[in-house]
Order: sequence, then C-alpha cells, then structure tokens
Amino acid sequence: MKYKSYILILVLLIISFSISFLNPFGGNAISDEMKIIFSFTGMMFAILSGFFIASSWDRYTKLRTLLAVETASLENIYKFYEIGNKKAAKKVANLIDKYLIKSFEFGLHEHQEQISEEYFAIYDSLKYLKGPKATVPLTRIMNVLDNFTKARKEIISRMKDKLGIYHWIILLLLETLLIITWIHIQFAGPIGIIIGTVLVFSLFTILMLIYDLSNLDWGIEQVNIEVYERVYDVIGLMRYYPEELLSKVSVPKKIKSYRVGILIDPITYKRKIKIIKNN
Repeated sequence: MKYKSYILILVLLIISFSISFLNPFGGNAISDEMKIIFSFTGMMFAILSGFFIASSWDRYTKLRTLLAVETASLENIYKFYEIGNKKAAKKVANLIDKYLIKSFEFGLHEHQEQISEEYFAIYDSLKYLKGPKATVPLTRIMNVLDNFTKARKEIISRMKDKLGIYHWIILLLLETLLIITWIHIQFAGPIGIIIGTVLVFSLFTILMLIYDLSNLDWGIEQVNIEVYERVYDVIGLMRYYPEELLSKVSVPKKIKSYRVGILIDPITYKRKIKIIKNN
C-alpha cells in the first residue's frame, strides 16, 4: 500500500511538471480578466477545501475516539467475565471474535444494520454470570455495555457525514478552473515552471488529503483496523485480517501468527480461514 501511494505521488508530480513545462502560453495570455478569475476561483477553492478538511478531520478524530470507547468496552467486558466466570469468558471471547470479524466484513458504514446479531449476542451473554461472585462483574458489565451502545450509535451517525458526490464535483470544477487560468497567466522561464509545478501538485495533494480523510485513511492504514486487532491481543485469540485488508496494514513483528479470511463466495461473504506465520 505504501508503494502504491509513493507511485501515485510520483505520477502526480510528473503530471504537474508536464502541465507547467509544456504550457503553450507561457505568460503570453495574461489579462486582467484571467487574473480576476484566478483570484476568485482560488479564494473559493481555499474556503471550500479548508472547510471540508476541517469537517473531515473533526469526523475522523471523533470516530477514533468512539472506536477507542467501543474496543475498550469489548476488552472490559471480557476482563470482567474473567473475574466472574472464567469458563464464560472463553465463550464471550468467541462472541467478540464474531463481532469483530463481521465488523471487518461490512465496515463502519454498516455498523448498525449488518452486525446486530453479533451485537445482541454479547448482551445475551449476561446469562452466564450467576451467583454471588458475579454480582459486581455483572454491574460493571452493564455499565460498560451502556457506553458500548452509545459509541455504536454515534459511530453510525458520524459515518453518514461523508462527503457527497456534489461536493467532489464542486472541488474538481474549481481545481480544473484554477489550473486552466494558471496556464494562461503563468510567467515564462524556469521560475514559472517551478512555481507552476508546486501549485498544481499542491492542488492535487489537497484533494488526496480530503479523499483520505473522507474514507478514514490517515497514515495509509484505515482508522478501525489496528484498534480492532488489539482487542484480540487482550482476549487471547489469534488476530484476524480479511484478505483484502492485508494491503492496508502492517502486521506488528511481535505477532507470530494470525488468521486471514480468504473470500470464497462474495454473495454470502463465506470465507476460508488460513493461518499465516509472521516471519
């Protein structure tokens, strides 16, 4: 995944240089009208892109916090079960495993609709806690489940704030107009080529930044992958990665082996589990 990002950056840099270097106008088409259009378009693009970046970053950081609450709740539930009923803790670990696998399968945007069965199974596990020793863990688990539920609900709400197609159309139109007007007003010579390359490349990278934040990718890895994987370390089960997500993650060296879900049937989402040694 890192190499793909580097290749994309290199391609955009080459395109940016080509636009500036092969500019047929080279400052010969400068006019007051072009300057006005360039200034106005640049101001509009700056305002909109700044707003979208701020909004997407706020959404991203909030989702990170909510995912931390969700995963911490799962870890706490397991640990409290260990205190109240160690046999039940193993069953709960398997329920959490199913919940996480389903979460990877459908993603955060379908957190509510597709994972309800696994979610309520964790609630139903309360029946395993019985007897006087289970009173305190049961009370604690119910408090944790309350936070768990609130986090899930807010995750659904936040996921709906993703940029729509009309947002992207506006940004692309403004960026295209900026590049076209710059081609007409770019002054000749090496300095003009350098400034033009930096300007065009910056416009491309701004869109890349907005796209990554909108899709919850920051620092290459998707926001929910590693935080979910760490739950496995707490509940004592082997980590699980869907096959298609392996390109987006870097498995820590401390993990000696992990499970990979290989998709067999894309309609039913049936997968074959394969254990991989992390050498």
